[in-house]
Amino acid sequence: MTVKKGVPPNPSLLERAAAWFIKTWSLWERAFGRTSAAFASRLRFSFFLAMTVIALGFLFWDFYGIGTWNGNQLGGGRSLASAEDSLFDSVIAKRPVDPESSGRVIVAEIDQCSIDYFEKKGEAGWPWPRDRHADLLTALGDAGVTAVGYDVLFLDKQAAQVFVYDADGKMLGSAPALLGLAIGDDSTPGVGDRELSDIAPKDRTTPAGRFQAAFGPGPGKEKVFWVDYGTAISLHPVITTNPKEHRPQRLRSPTVADNRITFGCINVPPAFYRQVVAKTFGDSRGIVYILPEVQTLAQVFPMFQLQLATSAP
Repeated sequence: MTVKKGVPPNPSLLERAAAWFIKTWSLWERAFGRTSAAFASRLRFSFFLAMTVIALGFLFWDFYGIGTWNGNQLGGGRSLASAEDSLFDSVIAKRPVDPESSGRVIVAEIDQCSIDYFEKKGEAGWPWPRDRHADLLTALGDAGVTAVGYDVLFLDKQAAQVFVYDADGKMLGSAPALLGLAIGDDSTPGVGDRELSDIAPKDRTTPAGRFQAAFGPGPGKEKVFWVDYGTAISLHPVITTNPKEHRPQRLRSPTVADNRITFGCINVPPAFYRQVVAKTFGDSRGIVYILPEVQTLAQVFPMFQLQLATSAP
């Protein structure tokens, strides 16, 4: 058997990648080594100054949420941090060895059977009251669970503000939000199946209610935080594809009067999306409460009325 120098028999993915890099670098050096050296020699100090200007420009571009890594579009907040995450995901997906799961992670899902169980007992079904969630956490603790991930996001439409809390009730962050153009607490039937251009202004509402949200594939290559997939309502970084809408400026304005501009989705600052929403809900489902602006709390959250009745003297 003949074995080529530097390439072991049955090379792994990492070994093949290393061999490819060495070969490619050698070809580059032979073809452009002198040209590159001459170019750098001519620039001298200007080379480092140019690199500094480019780096500072990119940081400014990223800090103000102007740029994106979403294809060739602007907006969406796909910054350097997200590019790093995407690169890390690609490396993990292509790794030659996939470690076995420990089998110690369990998803305790609140399904329809769980909701029906309490309704048959004459108790409120959905949404669950806080004391029932507390009982669930207590039962998990008694079963020997050492850590529970349980996160909640609140959206106050009247204040155009988003609040994120962890399982212990600690607020992780808040930020202004852009909401649906139309005032209302219900989604028009079938609006989630329409093209954006077919959604009339009166149908561009952000629905109120309690939702089980999670990250999932968006219209493009990006993942978005789906609040209600059926009506195509998601929470994502502010969109800047149409400069005439001035969405970033609307987020920074001190008034909430200009925060109604979207087709129903919730737009937040890119930094808040990356540092709070993505980090909190990236690997798990979360509960999203969108408070009403037309209806009462009792109409949107029947449990609220039940709690008032049971607590009345």
